[in-house]
Amino acid sequence: MPTLRPRARLLHTIGTELISSETVAVVELVKNAYDADANGVVLCFSGELGEGQGELAVLDDGSGMTADTVTGI
Repeated sequence: MPTLRPRARLLHTIGTELISSETVAVVELVKNAYDADANGVVLCFSGELGEGQGELAVLDDGSGMTADTVTGI
């Protein structure tokens, strides 16, 4: 199975201190979707599934956060 290699922006966003591996990052994204009251989560792979290639999108129908929640207002 190929290793997932997230982009630098994603690693910065989720925090390298909090996420110990690419696998943990994907699990956290799925858990976050359910925390946002999602009824379903879909993992979509595209492109080549070799090391350093392809993409993974985590799609959900959760409610998300408001801008005020994100900015802490």
